[in-house]
Amino acid sequence: GRIVRVAAVAVLNSSGQILAGFNNKRHVWDIPQGVVEEGESPIETAIRELEEETGICNLTVDNLESIALFRHKTTEFIFPWETSLFMAHGCDISGVYNREPHKCESLKWFAPVQLPTPRGLSLRILLNLLGRE
Repeated sequence: GRIVRVAAVAVLNSSGQILAGFNNKRHVWDIPQGVVEEGESPIETAIRELEEETGICNLTVDNLESIALFRHKTTEFIFPWETSLFMAHGCDISGVYNREPHKCESLKWFAPVQLPTPRGLSLRILLNLLGRE
C-alpha cells in the first residue's frame, strides 16, 4: 500500500531552545517538515523544507543526523505516514525567519518546558527522545 513519507528537522540553538512553528492547517506546534517528493531522499527533503520554511540554507547531509524513523496512522489521512526525523548540527541560524506565513502563523524558539500545545507528532517524539516530555 501507499505510504506518505515525511522528513522533519529538529533545530536547536546554543541555549537548547527548539525551533517550532504553528501549522495553520493542522493547528499544532511542530518542527519544520514536509512531504518527500518523487525522486527525493528524506535527507534531501529535510534540507529543502528547512530552507523553504526558515531560510536556513547552508545545510548539507553532513549537518544532519538521523535520530528516528517512525510509522503512524492518523485520522487526518487515508494512508499511513512514515516520518524521518533529523537533528541539524552546526548550521547558521542567525538569519532564521518565517518564510511561509501563509502556512505557519508563528515561528519561534522555545525552551522545551515552554513549548505551547497542542504539539504535532514530530515535536512530541523529539521531546521524548530528548527526555523532555
